[in-house]
Amino acid sequence: MIQFPDLYCPCEPHLSPHFETIEKSTMEWAQQFNLLTSAAALERFKKGKFALLTARAFPVDNLEALLPIADLNTWLFLFDDQCDETLEGKTAAHLHATTCLLMDAMINGVSLGADSTPRPRTR
Repeated sequence: MIQFPDLYCPCEPHLSPHFETIEKSTMEWAQQFNLLTSAAALERFKKGKFALLTARAFPVDNLEALLPIADLNTWLFLFDDQCDETLEGKTAAHLHATTCLLMDAMINGVSLGADSTPRPRTR
């Protein structure tokens, strides 16, 4: 068995008092945008405890500020999982098309619904 040395941390770990609210809200947000499409995906999501990272990294009392941070953090983890765990996510064409679609949404305010299909751009 590997013995790890004790680590010194000069600051107290804090957790946002809104952790449970963030967790519930982010799960609802992910379901609203069809990011959790199966019972297995929902279980993986719960085990991921994405809201815990936000609540620890931003241990503030401002719920309104924390919710969009938690949603973005969750989306980034789910997108990363899709890229790592699906065949589509491992193809350069799919990643390029998805990235272009997301950039359009962020820059131009294009609405992305559950039926959005990434398509390669033509030059």
